[in-house]
Amino acid sequence: MKYFLLAFLSIAVLLNSCKKDDDNDDDNKTTNIMPSKFKVDIPESISSTDLQKSTSDAPLQGNEIYENLRTFIHIGEFSADVVSEIMQAIATHGIDEAMTFSFVSDDDGRTKDVAVTENVSINDVTWEYALLMQDEDGDTAMQILWNRDPVVGIATLNPYDMNRNENEALQNVMYQVEYSEAGDMGYENHMIVQISGWPIVENYSINNLKMFAGKNGTTIDVFGNSNHPIARLVDSTYTEGLNWAFVAQGFTDSDIATAKVALATCNLQDTTNMFEDYSIYSVLNNELHSVYDPYITEWGNDTIQAIFNYYLQNTHAPAYFDETGFVSCGVSNMPSTPSGFSNLSLSGLKPYIPYDIDNLLVKFLE
Repeated sequence: MKYFLLAFLSIAVLLNSCKKDDDNDDDNKTTNIMPSKFKVDIPESISSTDLQKSTSDAPLQGNEIYENLRTFIHIGEFSADVVSEIMQAIATHGIDEAMTFSFVSDDDGRTKDVAVTENVSINDVTWEYALLMQDEDGDTAMQILWNRDPVVGIATLNPYDMNRNENEALQNVMYQVEYSEAGDMGYENHMIVQISGWPIVENYSINNLKMFAGKNGTTIDVFGNSNHPIARLVDSTYTEGLNWAFVAQGFTDSDIATAKVALATCNLQDTTNMFEDYSIYSVLNNELHSVYDPYITEWGNDTIQAIFNYYLQNTHAPAYFDETGFVSCGVSNMPSTPSGFSNLSLSGLKPYIPYDIDNLLVKFLE
C-alpha cells in the first residue's frame, strides 16, 4: 500500500514539466479553454489517510478496520487531483484554440508533443476539444476530451510515458477520470476514477480500482471497488483474493459520513446481498472459525463466539465517521453528536461488480 501511494506522489512532479516558464501570464488565464475544475471533492472524514483516535478497548479498532477504506477513497480522489493539476499546468501554455506545441520534460529530458484539435468524434461522441500528449517516440502519454458548457470530459493518463524515469514496471499502468457538470446520473456534478495495471508487490497491493463520486448540494455519494488479487486476512490458505467494495455518503458542510464495506472475492459476478454475505464481520468471523476452531474445541461454541464477537465489535455496518475518523458502527450505535447522522442514507448505492473490476483495463479512447 505504501508503494502505491509513493508511486502516485512521484507522478505529481510531472506538473513542473508541463508548465510554461511564465506561469503568471494573465492572458493565458483569461483565454484558456481548458476546464478549470475536473473533480468532486470528498469529505476528509472518509478520505483522510491520517492516523486517528482509538474509540474503545477492543483489540481490533474501528480506525484500523476502516483505514483501508479511507486509503482507497483517498487514492481515487488524489488521482483526480493529479489529473486536474496536470491539466492546469498544460493550460499555462495559453491554450485558446486548436494548436500544437512541444516541451522538454524536466523529469526525463524527453520531448513531449501536444496537439489540441476541435470537434473530434470518438465512439459516436463528438467532443468540442481534444488534447493528445505524446512522448518523443510517439507513445501516448495523455488524452483529454472535453466540452466547455456544461463541462464534461474524460482524461486518460499513462504515467510511464509522462516520465520515462519512472519504474518500467509502471508501463502498463493507466488511470482515467471522467467528469461531468451536465447534471446527468442524478447529480449536479460527478466523477468516475478508474485505475488499472498497478504491479502487485505486497499482500494488500491494488492492481485495479474504480470509484464514483457524485455531489448534490452539500451531499457527496461515493461508491466503488479496489481489487487485491493476492490479499489474505487471517486464513493463510485463502487464494481467491479480495475485492474491497464500498458505499459511502458524507456532508461537505459538517464533515460527517457513513459507509458500508464488503470484502468480496475477486471473481464475484453479482452484488446481490453483497453487504450481508461479505460484510467485514461475516468474512472475518468465518476466517477466525476456520483457523482457530480446530485448536479450541474444548472451550465450547458459545465461548468461542463470544471471544470472536468481542474482537469484532467494531466491524458491524454501517460505520460512522466525523473529522476525527471512526466514531461507531451498527444501526443501534448511530452517534447522537455531532448532529446530522440520521440524515445520511446509503439506500440505493451499490458498488461495481467485483469480477468487472478484477478484469478492468483502462485504455485511451479511439
